Amino acid sequence: MNSSPYRPLVFFRNKTIQYHVLGWTLFILYEISALLLRNIQKDRGIYFDYILPYAINISLFYFHAHVTMDYSFRSNRRSYSLFFLLTVTELLLYLSLMALLDSFSSDTPRNIFTQLEKANLVPLLTQLWRGIYFIGFSFAYWFALRSMASERKVLDLEKQQMQHLVEKSNLEKGFIEMENAYLQSQVNPHMLFNTLNFIYNNVQQASQEASEAILLLSDLMNYSLRELEPDGKVELENEIDQIGNIIKINQIRFSNALFLDVEFNGDFSDARIMPMGLLPFVENVFKHANLTDKDYPGKITVNYNGEDLELVTSNRKKTRNKAYSHGTGLVNIRKRLDNLYKDAYTLTINKEEQDFYVHLVIHLNKTRMI
Repeated sequence: MNSSPYRPLVFFRNKTIQYHVLGWTLFILYEISALLLRNIQKDRGIYFDYILPYAINISLFYFHAHVTMDYSFRSNRRSYSLFFLLTVTELLLYLSLMALLDSFSSDTPRNIFTQLEKANLVPLLTQLWRGIYFIGFSFAYWFALRSMASERKVLDLEKQQMQHLVEKSNLEKGFIEMENAYLQSQVNPHMLFNTLNFIYNNVQQASQEASEAILLLSDLMNYSLRELEPDGKVELENEIDQIGNIIKINQIRFSNALFLDVEFNGDFSDARIMPMGLLPFVENVFKHANLTDKDYPGKITVNYNGEDLELVTSNRKKTRNKAYSHGTGLVNIRKRLDNLYKDAYTLTINKEEQDFYVHLVIHLNKTRMI
């Protein structure tokens, strides 16, 4: 079935326009009713008595509001001379149009200018007052619009400030939670290091590799348990060093039988990053990857160009690891990245049937500030 080609004009669907049409309709009905109640009759016909005069009056109303007032009192400057010039011009144009309308609506010329020649000022003053009357309404309309716009602007600013306060509160809360979690991991570190030193002293002569692993582990633990600095970050170079320690420890564990391609590109000495920002992804490789197949070595690549830090890891999954789960580790690292970098990082994780891929990019120069 074919639908009707008729569609209501979109112009009249606008709520504001509907309100204006309703307002003018009520106003015109009010004025006509007042004339009828006063028994004032007009004899030029509906076209010249109502339609054209009100069209001119309504045009004057909107011209004064959206041209004269808007151009004279812009937000960045005010010009009273321009306001006076435009107002006088529009009144002269208004009087001329009304005089022209009177000329066309009667065989006998009786417009305001012909009456003026007879020294009769009443028609001129009456029409002038009518024009000023609509200009007054126009000013009230323009002032109301401007007041509502200012109020909306204030409300928008208050909304933005409130949103900023909420984000700041959430950010502070996130930093507190992150610091609490970090402090909880520092339970009795002295006992831990004393124990590691004891083990190192006892195995140093028995196994060189075991003692080296203990030293590497001690260095790694010392890094992970160090106190946070005021900006909540550490030297990127230190984080890279700990990646090397993790790799060395695991190679010692498996007698250098792990197949792993490692690549570091860039100068890491002049950048800072949140602590343990890269290590969880590297630890995840050794926890879940199959690194014993020389045809499919694991890959760890870190690139830094002075602004963006990129970490890429890829590996084959362990066949016995059916549930390739990260527990709370991945959740925690995402939360910490959100707290410190928010929109200044991207983290892509692809899980395939046999392979696992991580791509992390951090814009280190766009750290969030409280």
